[in-house]
Amino acid sequence: MIIAPAFSGGGGAGGGDAPLHETFLLYGAGIYFAPFFAPQRIRNGKERNLSRESNFCGGEDVTDLGSKNRDIHVSGLILRSEIRSFDNIVDSNDPLTLVLDGWSGEVRVAGGEWEGPVGYEPQRRERLFKYSFDFVSTGLDENSDGYEDGIISEGN
Repeated sequence: MIIAPAFSGGGGAGGGDAPLHETFLLYGAGIYFAPFFAPQRIRNGKERNLSRESNFCGGEDVTDLGSKNRDIHVSGLILRSEIRSFDNIVDSNDPLTLVLDGWSGEVRVAGGEWEGPVGYEPQRRERLFKYSFDFVSTGLDENSDGYEDGIISEGN
């Protein structure tokens, strides 16, 4: 299977061309990762902790007990030359800054994997591999709101 870049994150794995448009950028602790291809899938979820109790009128009383930090999943294709940077991220114990279209903030790496090869990129003359990352937001600096204490208060 030959796959040419239909759209690009514009970066590289720690060098090369300067990014033109970042849709996925991960940096911090000596790591800079902006793969050649933009991610194929980004999932950003947040779970609320709600207490649901029956009331006298037959309905429910719902109390918001706060929330968990965001879980973020990113997957797509990377070039063979980007695998070392990918592995450095998965091995990192430090918090990193994640920038996505529509969200940015500090995260911890919960896991990641790559597999392949699954194709060939003719312009770079490199094999392509599938990857996926799972991140957990630390709550710090989400969307650059300037809040430095992570989750601002219960229920927010």
